[in-house]
Amino acid sequence: MTKSGKRKIERYAKLLQEESESNTKDTSLKDNFLASTLSLFLIDIIRLGDWEEAGKLNVNSDPHRTYWLFVDLVEKNFSQHHSVKFYTEALRISQTTLAAHTQQYAKTSPLKLINDRIILEAKRMIRYSDLRIKEIAFDLGFKDDSYFIKLFKRNVGMSPVEFRQKEK
Repeated sequence: MTKSGKRKIERYAKLLQEESESNTKDTSLKDNFLASTLSLFLIDIIRLGDWEEAGKLNVNSDPHRTYWLFVDLVEKNFSQHHSVKFYTEALRISQTTLAAHTQQYAKTSPLKLINDRIILEAKRMIRYSDLRIKEIAFDLGFKDDSYFIKLFKRNVGMSPVEFRQKEK
């Protein structure tokens, strides 16, 4: 971005900040002013931007659809299916292809996405229920709670019991 482009953006930012902090009594005028200025600000950002990289990201592409189908499948099945293999078979793609798509769109691996969803639900259950850790592990699809505890500790940095004590 050029120096004049940066100055223009800074002027818009200052104008938006000043107006948002003002004590104008007519809020509808203030809202309209902010909306109009913000629109102009965004138009100039688009005009001044370097969009070479943005053109490479096609949200209507098959990889993008596949990625979101994977995320949706994880959301529906994380408590029963913890392996990447289940998801690749359901999507009828290779593990390499799924890994490439998740790396492209989420900057992480498929297994990490699955584990992150499991951990998120585990934290919710630990915080808001009185279930024993063994019951939570079972509800999340773990036949052996020791694997669940290891997974939790590796991802959170403390055991589920320590997490519960810290949260209460």
